[in-house]
Amino acid sequence: MSAVAIAAALLTAAPAATSFAADDPEAEVQTREVVQLELKIASGGRAVGMLAQLVELDTETSLALSSDGHEHAVDIEVHKADEDGKRLSVTLGYQLDGEAVMQSMTIEAAPKKAMVVRSDDGAVALSLELAPKMVSVEEPAPSRPRFEVEDTNDPLAGV
Repeated sequence: MSAVAIAAALLTAAPAATSFAADDPEAEVQTREVVQLELKIASGGRAVGMLAQLVELDTETSLALSSDGHEHAVDIEVHKADEDGKRLSVTLGYQLDGEAVMQSMTIEAAPKKAMVVRSDDGAVALSLELAPKMVSVEEPAPSRPRFEVEDTNDPLAGV
């Protein structure tokens, strides 16, 4: 068989059915909206630590951090305050070693802008930055929060 006959056979043969994931509606990735939370805790005028985690909308989430022999716990729930998501309603409370330092309160925050919330006596400050984002349904929210301890006196940073 000559090269011309082979080329003609290839050109006239029916193309094989190809299927791309983008063409298959069942293969489309399902997404859900979550909030990327960055929370910094300061107590007594110095930084205690930071938590960064994905938080589900409309779900109460408890976060914990151990630093300098103290247990810090934050309960947070984030809702959209408007349909566009330009304002977020945040309910949060803070406990130090199991005692409530900040009772559960609800505040409004703008996405991607840092907001500082202080305790009544001003001894504790929480800095929040919330950024809504879409993630795939298969991608679970991280089960362990990432935290950093900011203690300049400890060369091992609490490890």
